[in-house]
Amino acid sequence: GEYRVAIVDLSSNATGLKAPDGSVTHLEPNVATEVPEGTWVVLPMKIKASGQDATDLRMAFAIEMEPKKVKEVRPKVATATATESGSLAALLRNHEDLELKEKHLKAREEKERQKQLEKEKEREKERERLREMQKEWELEREEEKEKENVKQRKSDSEGGNRGNREKKDRQRDRRDRGRDDRDDRRDD
Repeated sequence: GEYRVAIVDLSSNATGLKAPDGSVTHLEPNVATEVPEGTWVVLPMKIKASGQDATDLRMAFAIEMEPKKVKEVRPKVATATATESGSLAALLRNHEDLELKEKHLKAREEKERQKQLEKEKEREKERERLREMQKEWELEREEEKEKENVKQRKSDSEGGNRGNREKKDRQRDRRDRGRDDRDDRRDD
């Protein structure tokens, strides 16, 4: 049968594979990934800022295999030539640029999320202000009703006739219904 090489990333700084077309992919940690012929293994992918050039801190290698029996397979470890190292450095710089762009995008998304939260807080403050205004208005309305009731009782106690009182009650009820209708329209 045909033999294949696989790699498992057990590192904490990530490992990548550079395909012959120049694209680099990060290996998923703790998962065996096949290394196709002509692919370079690049490590580490994550480098802390130290003032040194990232290409000086990274290593790349490839494994070439001859199609022979298992006993005779001897991997050859290759080192990058100056040209390959330069293209690798450019590739790694592109990767770092992508990481930087991703950070900026996340920061922008967080800023937008914060703006949305602030807008929602402002809307909630406005709703609370309107609720307070409505409570004040309802209190004023209750005070007016109480004043009218006091006047009515006073008028009743002064000997007003029953028919007059019933007429005033009907007028007051119509007026209150009119206010309730206006309130309902205003709330809508």
